[in-house]
Amino acid sequence: MFILPALLQTKASALEERLDSWRDQVLGEEQQLTELQREIDDIAFHLYGIEGNDRRAIKESLSGGGGETISADEGDSAETEDGEEAIVVLDGGTLVADLLSYAVGCVVGRWDARLALDPSLVPKLADPFAPLPVCSPGMLVGPDGLLAQRDSLVSEEWMRARPDAITPPPEGSVQSRTIPDSEYPLDVDWDGILVDDPGHEDDILRRVREVLDLLWDERADEIEGEACGLLGVKDLRTYFRNPRQFFDHHIKRYSKSRRKAPIYWLLQSPKRNYGLWLYYHRLDPDILFKALKNYVEPKVRLEENRLEEYEARRRSAGAAGARAPQAARPGRQRRLSRSRKSCSPTCASSATAWTAPPSSICART
Repeated sequence: MFILPALLQTKASALEERLDSWRDQVLGEEQQLTELQREIDDIAFHLYGIEGNDRRAIKESLSGGGGETISADEGDSAETEDGEEAIVVLDGGTLVADLLSYAVGCVVGRWDARLALDPSLVPKLADPFAPLPVCSPGMLVGPDGLLAQRDSLVSEEWMRARPDAITPPPEGSVQSRTIPDSEYPLDVDWDGILVDDPGHEDDILRRVREVLDLLWDERADEIEGEACGLLGVKDLRTYFRNPRQFFDHHIKRYSKSRRKAPIYWLLQSPKRNYGLWLYYHRLDPDILFKALKNYVEPKVRLEENRLEEYEARRRSAGAAGARAPQAARPGRQRRLSRSRKSCSPTCASSATAWTAPPSSICART
């Protein structure tokens, strides 16, 4: 069950230091599991009276291989049939991608950023044989334990009072069960739509940087630069804009048994200079209408106004000053034409190509 990405489960200043700490932690846990397995084997051999050559033969048969190595590079995520991860990811680029995916989830109200700021708010896990929670323990929820809605976020008092991840606080033990959105440390994007548009208040890079600012404060710019280095990109906008990078990682993360089920859907113009990200769990019958009305159409009007201003300046310059900017005019018109095309319904057809995620909203980053 997901609570925090790996790089937020360790305490260090730089990402490289967090990577080293995570690797040490994983290797230490693997060594501990190996020792426990050895103790269990010794107890089992003793109970069944298996010694000598028989014991050696059983050990050799169990350690002789035959198992398959599962790689995330094979197209599907590294999972076994029951959904558990077959390998622990130690690659720096992958862990940074998970961190950025978590940041996007915080922006759209999927994950509760308060857990990263105050680990004492993390709920205790229930008994191993207890039912699984409806929502992952790391999710932003309402007092009913389901995905949070506007102005219905659980309070920190509620979070501290719950006995475990599947049990709500006892009746009457919490005075203020919810808080208004204004008291939450992030401005949640409740419509579930982010845009690749520098300067827009819902620009995906701008909103992700708000999460980095929340988590790292004055070191946020340094962390962003380090993340770009580990990802091998010149900047984060390039990473989000290129479908072969963030979107490709996201699809692999949310795929199982060759069933692709991304929860962040990318609708992008042919030139990749404008795009929308739709969050699956905020989808409603009007999602595409809202995307066009609130994001795409205002962008087209802005470009039309810029073109009109350019034409007005060109006319006021007169014939003497018209030659130089004349060559730039077709380029502006082409950009405006591309903006209009992004309003076309065919742009949204790519979203229907993906299989809808399972009904449960408990998933990894």
